[in-house]
Amino acid sequence: MKAAIFDMDGVLVDSEPIHQRTELDALAAFGLQLETRDLKPYAGTTRESFQNGIALQYNFHPDWESLFHHKDQRFYEMMEEVQSMPGVLNFIRDLQKSNIKLALATSGQKRSMEFVLNKFSLNESFSALVCANDVTHGKPHPEAFLIAADRLNIPPCDCVVFEDSVNGVKAAKAAGMYAIGIAATFPKEALHEADRIIESFHQINADEIAALASS
Repeated sequence: MKAAIFDMDGVLVDSEPIHQRTELDALAAFGLQLETRDLKPYAGTTRESFQNGIALQYNFHPDWESLFHHKDQRFYEMMEEVQSMPGVLNFIRDLQKSNIKLALATSGQKRSMEFVLNKFSLNESFSALVCANDVTHGKPHPEAFLIAADRLNIPPCDCVVFEDSVNGVKAAKAAGMYAIGIAATFPKEALHEADRIIESFHQINADEIAALASS
């Protein structure tokens, strides 16, 4: 493979539990009591998809701007303590040494993406960045990954995607890319559409990624 495209939440950083907790708190503050399992269908999707899905599923119509402001305040407080996923930073450095181009394609907001890049000194690591502000269609639509490949000037078939969500894996496959599922947010069984599933980045190395080009 010539390029590796990373999702952010649950792949670069262990932020999915923070998203879920602050979403649940915000929903409850505006009158809707849900549990973590109720949010699973929206993992990896855009804020717009989350809003539309929750509104339709629960006939819930709050002041969404205020709700997201409530969520964001607590989210960024908690993100100060967020950790990178095990092994991912070393893996990124190894990919760079192997001259594999890197992109970040997240359904998260631009502010969240910039926070993570700054916190872990990754601003120079990625040749292309894609966030929710750049797309019309959220995952499982392949748009984010196709934009990333285009910005890298690499054909989709020469890209490998690292994803932790069902929607993300679906998007990668729809883009015509090799998908590696990270069994963190979802169990292995839920990520069965991925070409390979790992539990952490300690289970893979840059040589394996480069070798995929000849497979």
